[in-house]
Amino acid sequence: MQELTSINKAEVGSKTFALVDSYDCDNSMVATVRKFFKANDATFDTCIADSNYQLYPYTGIVPDAKTVTDLVNSNACMGIITAVVLLNMPPCILYDLAMRAACETILYYSVAMRQGVAAPTSTQFDELMTWRRHVNLAKAAGKPYDGKSKTYSEFTKYMGKAVTTSKVTVMDNFTVILDTEEADSIEMKDGKQPSFVSTNSSVDYFVGKVSAAENGVDDAPVTTASKTVTTQSSDATTLAITSTMTLAVLVLAVLV
Repeated sequence: MQELTSINKAEVGSKTFALVDSYDCDNSMVATVRKFFKANDATFDTCIADSNYQLYPYTGIVPDAKTVTDLVNSNACMGIITAVVLLNMPPCILYDLAMRAACETILYYSVAMRQGVAAPTSTQFDELMTWRRHVNLAKAAGKPYDGKSKTYSEFTKYMGKAVTTSKVTVMDNFTVILDTEEADSIEMKDGKQPSFVSTNSSVDYFVGKVSAAENGVDDAPVTTASKTVTTQSSDATTLAITSTMTLAVLVLAVLV
């Protein structure tokens, strides 16, 4: 698999990739995201310890190759990141970060790096995250969103694989469950998937059942160009989030 080297830029009035203005998350969404992270204090603290990086509140530091490698090799981090996407985070800006686009970009790299793509520099990560932010905004506005590009095809393919092979259970109070034994006994109320928004406003996802893979994307830890980085989790596998999926999750519509 080759790295994405030709990433299109959104332009005003473009018939293939329209530039749509960013917007800040409203007070309700800020409160909802705060509730999510508060509900997962322990898991998020573990993620910070594993990666030495803080996604929320955003510090203004764009992750580099080592940070991205540490993030994707941490079960705790991937649990939080996957949950943000499953919970249908809108494409708004939160503390100067497009959190949905950031999480989607990390999910993309979590698979792409296992297929031979090098961990990104901070500049490369920012470029791809910015592209994804513009894609999300354009899609939400019903505008052209670069959907026929190679970047879109590859990004969607590998991000989708990361989502559909994850084993994350999200409770209706936003708690992320990673432990297999605990997750096995969980049943969601009425089979409903919790969400950051009251309706499924995302044009990327639809509500449906997904059978999680028996294993994660890959057992082996991903590497930077210089060294192997192993997970700091006590779990036997790297990156495979170990809860059994017992709820209806949000899946990439473009994959069906």
